Amino acid sequence: MNTIVALYDDASTANQVVRELKEYGIGQDSIHLVESATTDVSSMLTQGGLPDDDARYYAEGVRQGGTLISIRTNEEDTDAAVDIMDRYQPIDVHERAAMWRKSGWKDEGAAYTQTQSSQRSADTARNRSQSEQGETKIPVVEEEIRVGKRQVAGGGVRVHTHVEEEPVEEQVRLREESVKVDRRPVNRPAEASDLEAFQERDFEVSAVKEEAVVDKQARIVEEVVINKKADEHTETIHDTVRHTEVDVEQTTGQPRTADFDASRFRTHYHSNYANGGYTYEQYEPAYRYGSMLATNPRYQGRDWNAIEADARTEWQQQHKESAWDRFKDAVRYSWEHATNANKRGQR
Repeated sequence: MNTIVALYDDASTANQVVRELKEYGIGQDSIHLVESATTDVSSMLTQGGLPDDDARYYAEGVRQGGTLISIRTNEEDTDAAVDIMDRYQPIDVHERAAMWRKSGWKDEGAAYTQTQSSQRSADTARNRSQSEQGETKIPVVEEEIRVGKRQVAGGGVRVHTHVEEEPVEEQVRLREESVKVDRRPVNRPAEASDLEAFQERDFEVSAVKEEAVVDKQARIVEEVVINKKADEHTETIHDTVRHTEVDVEQTTGQPRTADFDASRFRTHYHSNYANGGYTYEQYEPAYRYGSMLATNPRYQGRDWNAIEADARTEWQQQHKESAWDRFKDAVRYSWEHATNANKRGQR
């Protein structure tokens, strides 16, 4: 028996996989679906034959909200089950584990057990207290699309040979001899040689004839040649990838500024700067910087001409690779938008 494991980001996809496995013929008692980290996932998988590292990765995936499917199947059904599970793009746990480590996950080799689950609330409170005193890490996650290839049946030809008989005609001339006996009246004196006829003798004359003889010889008159020709073409794959957007808002004791509205600034970018050779991602820091200026007590109550010199100096200190003259109009637009929003909030 083989153990096959797959992890999915959402439960609906996992449930669809389970339905297809059942339709194929995998029994319910051979399918295990895990949606909650309260199960000792790591121990369950290692008992099923998975390496310890892989079992920990899958357990962490369940803990972070994924849904795990584990099935036990015989050798002849293994390929079909893998095809069904791969069709729904399961998580590559090794890539995901590398991403978790970059975000601060410590792979200490321990399974996530019921005891750990019961301690979660206390750990959360303790982490919240620590985050108020130290740094807070917010993972920014991006999906990457990977397009692979696999061979599938693409059609072909099936050649069957069989033997047929057909009648033929050929003409041949045949020679046949026959024996004819004639008696002719003769009246002449007998000669000495004729006297031998007084002895008893036997004469035998044989007739021969020809008969048709058929000889068949096989000859190759045609060959059916089958070749395969390989052509290549480029196919464009259309899909979507997800990524985490983190909007940072500066907060002070002053009235709260408007939330950073990324959609507003994307619209402004496309209307004013999209053809300038720079992407929105390069302009976004300028928009955020303008919003931050509107919440800074140093600049409140002053017009743009009064704060521009200081704003430029601070920008150049923080963004040495980005020229102020290129991005200052975007900074001013965001500053004016946030300033007006603050004024409306004070009314």
